[in-house]
Amino acid sequence: MLTSAGKSLLLTGDIAHTFVQFKHPEWPLVFDVDPAAGSATRKRVMDMAATENVSVIVYHLPFPGIGHVAREGDAFRFVQSPMEI
Repeated sequence: MLTSAGKSLLLTGDIAHTFVQFKHPEWPLVFDVDPAAGSATRKRVMDMAATENVSVIVYHLPFPGIGHVAREGDAFRFVQSPMEI
């Protein structure tokens, strides 16, 4: 978590590789060394990001991959932030 001037940005690392993982955070990927821990971490981080309404950067999503996580029923969705030039 980076924080400056009262704003925060959560660097998600490798917790999500596709938009589908927001809809199904419980689905492991081949990259998850420990599938159960990977799924639990995805759910926990997405829940925290949505609850705290913190901006996130998700490296594996299309550029720039900056936005926030919104709840969608029992799952989540990634909401891309518009780019500012």
